[in-house]
Amino acid sequence: MVAEQNKGEQQALRKMGAALIEKMRQISDRPNVLDFGSILADFSLQTNRFPVPIPKGDYFICRMAALPDGNSWAVTELADGHSHQVALPKSLGALCPGDRVLVAWVEDDAVVIDKFMPATVVEVRTDG
Repeated sequence: MVAEQNKGEQQALRKMGAALIEKMRQISDRPNVLDFGSILADFSLQTNRFPVPIPKGDYFICRMAALPDGNSWAVTELADGHSHQVALPKSLGALCPGDRVLVAWVEDDAVVIDKFMPATVVEVRTDG
């Protein structure tokens, strides 16, 4: 009787082991993915795929997501040496805590592509 119980337990363990191996194979065979995330108060990144916050120095951001703080952007590359201040919409400002972001996973690295917001913030133009 004990031998039959041990045999049943061994079969159950083999099935569980096979299921775990198959799941790990599926995960490792998965292509790189896009993910959503949030910038936290300490500028760490919390993504849906990786629920542990990623410290500020351990993820990457694309150039346009790294725009500096401020309401304007100086254009100084004019031939005659003068510059202009161009007002940018608030949505193009620097990343801030609470911002929702689009994240690309490249191997094991998270890369913030850009922040996103609800489509309701889009201004509808009727002048053509």
